[in-house]
Amino acid sequence: RKVMVKNLETGATRALPAPGWMQLSDLEWARDGKSLYVAGSRSWGQRGQIWRIGLADGAVQLVTPGFHDYGSVSVRQSGNALAAVRTTLASHLWYVPTTGTPEENGAQARQITRGTALVGNPRVAPDGKHLTVVSEAGGEMNIWVMDLDGTNHRQLTYGASQDFWQAWSPDG
Repeated sequence: RKVMVKNLETGATRALPAPGWMQLSDLEWARDGKSLYVAGSRSWGQRGQIWRIGLADGAVQLVTPGFHDYGSVSVRQSGNALAAVRTTLASHLWYVPTTGTPEENGAQARQITRGTALVGNPRVAPDGKHLTVVSEAGGEMNIWVMDLDGTNHRQLTYGASQDFWQAWSPDG
């Protein structure tokens, strides 16, 4: 997806020389007319953020980094602040036994991850003592390993590669 700008006087249309966007949810002109504020994400695993795009050079500046999902941007008349909708997403990993009744299993369930980072795709190791998960705890979706009780977290993959799936080999 591209951000396109059309000059209504000349009819000329051009794409801003910014990177491609995976998702765009809103945009608004800066009050000085020299840039746009865009709510969107540049990759599938990234949450929506507010970005400032310079019209002259296409420079992209992240305005709202973090683990929140931003959208619906509106710039204050003075140009020195903006309003945006911020959604906080979180998921937690739970240990749930399967040996009792549903009520007993539910009563013995315990949360093993904390915080605001997304976590998913749990895989228990063949030894039953370790667990891998996909988490954005390090800032990007990467694979982590931990003890089954949620302690001793260790990041296995690094970077913006969007690591979503993992599997244990039969020998661990």
